[in-house]
Amino acid sequence: MPGSTAKTQYLYDRCRWKHTAGGEYVRPEVKVGAERLRLYTEAHKASVGDPEIIRRAKCLENFLRNNIIFIQDGEIIVGNHGEEPDVLCLYPEMGFFPTIDLVESDAMPDEYRDEAREMAMYWKPFGLQDKCTPYFSKEEVDISLPAIIIETAPYVMSYMNAVPPY
Repeated sequence: MPGSTAKTQYLYDRCRWKHTAGGEYVRPEVKVGAERLRLYTEAHKASVGDPEIIRRAKCLENFLRNNIIFIQDGEIIVGNHGEEPDVLCLYPEMGFFPTIDLVESDAMPDEYRDEAREMAMYWKPFGLQDKCTPYFSKEEVDISLPAIIIETAPYVMSYMNAVPPY
């Protein structure tokens, strides 16, 4: 039994696993949300001319002030980064490939896909991927992007970082 008490067992039983196998999410209930992407994009577009660090801070502020907050029964620590418990958020500031991969996946609800695709394209030059690529030679980029021979560079897929690069 993973829970050492009835309370921790209750919380464990309500965990929503969002892991993948073979590149696909295991639970079909897991969907991609557009709320964080939308709120970050609004603030980023509204702050043109500000230093990039201020723009990122305004994105975070807009998200924290306007995101949907849900509190579930029995929670000790409340809140989530998604608009619903089974929702994955998009982090466009991290990089284009992981963002567009989720936008084009079956996990993205069709009603958000066009809007999310447009916002992902907006973010392409501002993400970590496009910021880091110029520091590598063409040969290094050509070698590291296809994930056939070596693991894709962490700045491209963003899976090595849990914290956006503010």
